[in-house]
Amino acid sequence: MADYADLPEDAVCSHLVGMFVHPNRRGQETGSALVSAFLNEVAAAGNTLCVVSPDERDLEHLTGYYQRFGFALTEPALTHGTLDPWLMAREAAA
Repeated sequence: MADYADLPEDAVCSHLVGMFVHPNRRGQETGSALVSAFLNEVAAAGNTLCVVSPDERDLEHLTGYYQRFGFALTEPALTHGTLDPWLMAREAAA
């Protein structure tokens, strides 16, 4: 999902911002459980689109991480007028 223009006018978006896992809990599937819970809530709400904003300080790692859940980088010009080149999105039902 790299083009918001393809979404219907009544599209509803859920945005995951600022998810962090304490260093002592990393590698224990804590982050995966949190992202999965987010995606389940999005689906239950009937939303159309999911968006995440990975921390740009660890962009390479986090981009790959969120791709595991079906997210893809969006085009910067399509991120609601911001210069956020690391916004990632996916269809809620993906």
